Amino acid sequence: QSFKGINTLFQKKNNRSFLEKKYGVRFSVSEDPSLEKFENSLLPGGKLFINSSIIDVKCDRKDVDVYYVPCNAIADELGNPKVGNMVMLGAYIEKTKCVDFETVLKALLETLGEKKAHLIPLNRKALEAGAASVR
Repeated sequence: QSFKGINTLFQKKNNRSFLEKKYGVRFSVSEDPSLEKFENSLLPGGKLFINSSIIDVKCDRKDVDVYYVPCNAIADELGNPKVGNMVMLGAYIEKTKCVDFETVLKALLETLGEKKAHLIPLNRKALEAGAASVR
């Protein structure tokens, strides 16, 4: 199965994303209003991943696991702000163990092609840094 970007996992099905239905997980990676809008729709016992580089609001719920991942800051430390989503994906994989990094990187290589294979090491570092941020 090819991995065609993290956003494909968030396509809505019956008003709840695939990840939320299967794993009780919701990401909030955009702005504070997104957190406020979706925080209460997460199932008890679910996981909420928040990009703390751009969202200042804290989750008030005590019945979910919340992870504050400074995606933008980590991506900047790695030298490329475009890998922020991979940082978040690394955090998600660390906490859910839904797939291993090698599978993601193999699928990413299939998606990017050989011309952009040079981006794989950077994406590996981003996944690893995201995972480390929630350990």
